[in-house]
Amino acid sequence: MNLNEIFEWSRQYGLKVNPAKSLAIIIGSPDMRSRVDWGNLPSVDFNGVTIPFCASVKDLGLHLDKELSWSMQVRDLSRRTFGTFRSLCRLRSILPIPTKVMLAHSLFISILDFADASYLNLTEDYLNKLERLQNLAMRFIFGLRKYDHVSEFRQMLKWLPICRCRDLHVL
Repeated sequence: MNLNEIFEWSRQYGLKVNPAKSLAIIIGSPDMRSRVDWGNLPSVDFNGVTIPFCASVKDLGLHLDKELSWSMQVRDLSRRTFGTFRSLCRLRSILPIPTKVMLAHSLFISILDFADASYLNLTEDYLNKLERLQNLAMRFIFGLRKYDHVSEFRQMLKWLPICRCRDLHVL
């Protein structure tokens, strides 16, 4: 299917595609991308608008880069989670634990769980980063310090580790 067919299909069904907000990406290993002749690469046109090539794109909330490494996705999750944590820090001594659990589920865990089934090939380093973000939520709930162990608190909350939670979502 080419882009003209997509344009006709979307027009037929009353969908508006904004080519000015569209981006193209070439995904592959560094070796494969080095074989691409960037000078002779045909342009991608949709309804008369040339769609630019980018090294990374965001689609439905997921950051995809040219190597599908998930580095941008994990970086964005970290940024959003730490931003939420910083805004809630001043309230952690005031709020009761059930309220903090509810806030953690809605503001931390929902961000970590979103589309986690799609990134199955996360490296150990990225899994550890996501695990630390989940630990941050537990530290918020129970008022723990940075180096306090969270294992018993994870059991109290009945939370699975990130990799097990992701595997459960895949099933």
